[in-house]
Amino acid sequence: PISTMMKTQLLQANRMNPNVISCLFLNRYNYTYNYNILNSKYEDEILENMKEWSDIARNSNHFTYFGPIQDSKYTGSIYKNILPMVKILNDPYTNKEIGALYIGINFNSIEDVLASANSNNSTMLFYNEHGDLIYSTNKDLYNKNSGNTLTGSLKKISTSISQDTGMLSQNLKINKNNYLVN
Repeated sequence: PISTMMKTQLLQANRMNPNVISCLFLNRYNYTYNYNILNSKYEDEILENMKEWSDIARNSNHFTYFGPIQDSKYTGSIYKNILPMVKILNDPYTNKEIGALYIGINFNSIEDVLASANSNNSTMLFYNEHGDLIYSTNKDLYNKNSGNTLTGSLKKISTSISQDTGMLSQNLKINKNNYLVN
């Protein structure tokens, strides 16, 4: 049956990339197929996020959306941070949407590299192409609302960057503090 085939495909994808922690496919008829979703709370959280993220992915150039880093409170796994990705999948023959795929990616190894490259006087912030802050090496800054003057200015800069921009360096002065943004 189709459910066995889908579960087998998701399992195979995970074996090819050990950083894939969990997958959930939601087809256009609202049937779900998943891999390594350990409980219903975690599945409900993913489905709730997918409502919003699928719409954003549909409207993006690559039909993909990377969400903010998620705490793995429901996964029961050893991974403390998960980078969620939602990809809209289309039938290659008809080009009609067949569903949305959620992939939870282990962000721990990436975070370890970023932490080792970070100095005391700097903070690394990562924004997605929609201007949403998805990760910061400064957890306090990451948890604050983007209404903050500094994070609001950084969001504005991040949305002005495109694939053609190349290297960007800009000085910000906010409340008598100087910031160099690269």
